[in-house]
Amino acid sequence: MLAVLSAFDHSRPALSLSAIARRAALPLATGHRLVGELAAWGALERDASGLYHVGPKVRELAALAPRPPTPHGPALREAALPCLTDLSEATGARAQLAVREGRYAVCVLAVPGGAAGTRTPGGARTLLPATAAGRVLLAARAASERQLTDDVLSVAAPVFGPLGDVVAAVAVVAAAQGVRPH
Repeated sequence: MLAVLSAFDHSRPALSLSAIARRAALPLATGHRLVGELAAWGALERDASGLYHVGPKVRELAALAPRPPTPHGPALREAALPCLTDLSEATGARAQLAVREGRYAVCVLAVPGGAAGTRTPGGARTLLPATAAGRVLLAARAASERQLTDDVLSVAAPVFGPLGDVVAAVAVVAAAQGVRPH
C-alpha cells in the first residue's frame, strides 16, 4: 500500500490505475485490489475522468506529522520564523527556508505573502538547480536569483551555521511583474 501511495508526487498528483501499478512495480490485479482498499478507506479518491488522487485521509495524517527535519533541528525553524515573517511583510512576497537533502532542496518553512503564482508547501522537494534556494545550497556561498516561471521570480541567500558552513537558504518568491532583478 505504501508503494501505491508513493506513486504520487508533486509532478504527478493524478494517476490512472495502470500508471499507479506501473510506478509501484505491481501487477495490475494487485494494484487494482490495493487501490480499491485505499479508496474505500479514504486514502485515495477517484475523479470523474477515472484518475486517482491522494485522498483526505492521507492529508489528515500528514497534518499530524512533525515538520521536516532540518540541520540543527527545530531551532533553525524557530529562529528563522520571525525573520521570514519580517521579510515577507517588508517585501509583500512569500518567504521560505530550504535545506539541502542530497540532490534536493527541501522547503522546511514558508511564510505566505504576495501574489506569486507558486506555493511551495512545507516538505516539498525540488532538484537543487531548479530554484534560487537550491542554487544557493549547491554553491554553498553565493546569493542567487531564478526565474521560476514567466510570472514568478525567486531570490535566495545562504544561512550560515556557527562553523561558517551553509546550513540553509532563505528565499523570497514574488510575482515577476514590476520586480527589477538588481
